[in-house]
Amino acid sequence: MKAIPETKLELIEAALKRIEEQQLPQPVTVKKAAELTGYSESAIRNKINIGIWPENIVWKWGNDGVQLILMEGYNKWARQLGRASMRGRHSSASSLCLTGTNTSSL
Repeated sequence: MKAIPETKLELIEAALKRIEEQQLPQPVTVKKAAELTGYSESAIRNKINIGIWPENIVWKWGNDGVQLILMEGYNKWARQLGRASMRGRHSSASSLCLTGTNTSSL
């Protein structure tokens, strides 16, 4: 039986491991990203809509108007979230940007 991840960092690491093991082509649907990351489809769309996940970095519009998740961009975002958790900061996900800067101190 698999151990159930207990912390946010363990959840992120487990999701990243699932993604890396599957070696998925880029990009994936919101539904597939939800399966891989553990976020609900609604949570993913919310992160897109309020700007936590920047367009053309973590997600993009498909040719058919569907929102697609760029898993490489997601992985970068998730790793930064994990690093912030490991430092013991209580940063919100929205204060992390993909350049490595924590904007909560700006």
